[in-house]
Amino acid sequence: MIGEVLFSVALEAILREVISLANEEIRLVWGFKEELRKLRNTLTVILAVLEDAEKQQEKYVPVRIWLARVKDVAYDAEDVLDEFAYEKLRGKMEIGNRMKNKVRNFFSPSNPLAFQFKMVHLNIA
Repeated sequence: MIGEVLFSVALEAILREVISLANEEIRLVWGFKEELRKLRNTLTVILAVLEDAEKQQEKYVPVRIWLARVKDVAYDAEDVLDEFAYEKLRGKMEIGNRMKNKVRNFFSPSNPLAFQFKMVHLNIA
């Protein structure tokens, strides 16, 4: 009976934390998703223009200079996308680690609730 109550309390705390972490992730992703989509669309257009400009650069020196500058900007944008992907992955890892630590701490011997649970089972046996 007490074991079931303790398990229920533990499960409720874990579920509350999972829901909180999921809400945090949704808020973070929601704002960036639209900006990321726009950046990807812009890069697609830039790449199409670059392909055409590459053909023209042999004839026109200004096109060659412009092309070099646009390529630099495109590479910078690509770096931003890579950094965003890295940060997103790092964030997922941190969320997973936080959750793992909270579960571990909840069931650690230093948790009064876990200690009581252990004592109840020792007294029963």
